[in-house]
Amino acid sequence: MISQRRALETGNKSRKSKGQRNGTTGAMYTVRTGLVLALLFSALLLVYVTHASRDVVFADYIRLVNSYLPDPLKPESFFTPDILTRIPLTYLVRWVNVRLFSYSVHFDRVLGILGLFLSSVVILMYAGRERTPAVILLPVLLVLFSLNKWEMLLNGSGYAHFLAFACFYWSFLIADRIYTGTEKRHDRLLMVLLPWLTLLTAGPYIAVYLVTMILCGLWIGLREHKNTVLWIVSSVLVLGLYFLSNHYAVYEYSGARDVSLREVLTQYPGFALHFFLNGFASMLLGGEVLEELLKGAVLEYWGIYLLGAFVLFSYAAAWVLYVYRGYWKRTLFPALLMLYGLGSHAIVFLSRYIFLNETYAWQSRYALQYQSGILGILLVLGLYIREERRAQKGLRKSVFILITLLLPLTFALGNCYTTSREIRKMPYRLASFERMESAALDPEEYSDEELETVFEYHHGGDRIRHALDILREHHLNVYKKYSEVEIQEAA
Repeated sequence: MISQRRALETGNKSRKSKGQRNGTTGAMYTVRTGLVLALLFSALLLVYVTHASRDVVFADYIRLVNSYLPDPLKPESFFTPDILTRIPLTYLVRWVNVRLFSYSVHFDRVLGILGLFLSSVVILMYAGRERTPAVILLPVLLVLFSLNKWEMLLNGSGYAHFLAFACFYWSFLIADRIYTGTEKRHDRLLMVLLPWLTLLTAGPYIAVYLVTMILCGLWIGLREHKNTVLWIVSSVLVLGLYFLSNHYAVYEYSGARDVSLREVLTQYPGFALHFFLNGFASMLLGGEVLEELLKGAVLEYWGIYLLGAFVLFSYAAAWVLYVYRGYWKRTLFPALLMLYGLGSHAIVFLSRYIFLNETYAWQSRYALQYQSGILGILLVLGLYIREERRAQKGLRKSVFILITLLLPLTFALGNCYTTSREIRKMPYRLASFERMESAALDPEEYSDEELETVFEYHHGGDRIRHALDILREHHLNVYKKYSEVEIQEAA
């Protein structure tokens, strides 16, 4: 009898071990497939930016050229009270760009795509550990690499923000490892140093990140009785330094109204709610898609508000699942993503209510911030699907699959539709950049107002001309392949 019991126990252990190995093997296969897809999507984004744009400065680059070129490391531009709001990493990258690539916008765009790929690597690391089902992992990647971020991708000066989000997600993953007791050797040290690293890369996005990390540190310290004091102090110090630096910053706004937050909330009832719903809706369909549907009378504003309410419901459902099913006991990563996403909606409202334009909330430039919350929602669903798909049987299982797949399918299809619409706009984007290139070669043929329109910089034609003069004199950017005679001939 004893020998039979031992044989049964040995068999059970063998089957359990085999199941674990099969699960690990399946998870590794899923992650490797995810990495291949992430590389493929990154390559497709590279094709997109090189075929929808030209290597010519525009928009915020005009300010950057006037402020920092031709010498990107000159002390008078570096040692300023608001240095921390200027993303210090960009000084070094700008110097490399000038010296090696003649100040190429394409170089910055490639860095942005690299940052997006690094974010996907962090997500896949978590997905591999939690054995996230492929049916969730694919929508996660489709959201992450969606062209709802077309404005940030084409405006190469935003590359640092993509890199910053890779740092954010990495911090969230390390915090999750500390919480779950799977930390690695230097994780505690990294949690102290990472806020300072993000200070070099993040710019205004750092505020929500630091608040999220402070709350996370407090939670881990109080619940798990782990020493997170240095981590919290580091985040608080960095947040204080950023706000101090931001106090000295001077921002250029066009179209802002002289109105307080209190006046907006009291004198414009419904504005805040509509603003938030528009922002949530843009995570299903990109802002330009929503505008087109409005113009074509396919959707009315109430329809967009319903889309926003659906996304808000998705947040609520994910939080209920996360708390009710006890996932909060075993992982923090999805919760940190959702906290950041919700915080981003709030910070965008607080920084943009002064324009009194509720559609500001769905601009493409904010998709990178908003998407963190959607990724968190999908990963919570991944936890739920993995846990329940084997427990359900028969009709109950079919209903379960239908309900749990509806949400990720909706986000996947919405982002695919947005991406397809943006791909069809590539020729128009390219034509706009070709006009910029032509204007850069012969700016005297344009009035100040025309230059502001062409270069999408509405702070004076004289600034645009001055920036172009700097580039022309030093043969940078659009002028790098031309001599003075060839510039005149090209014009």
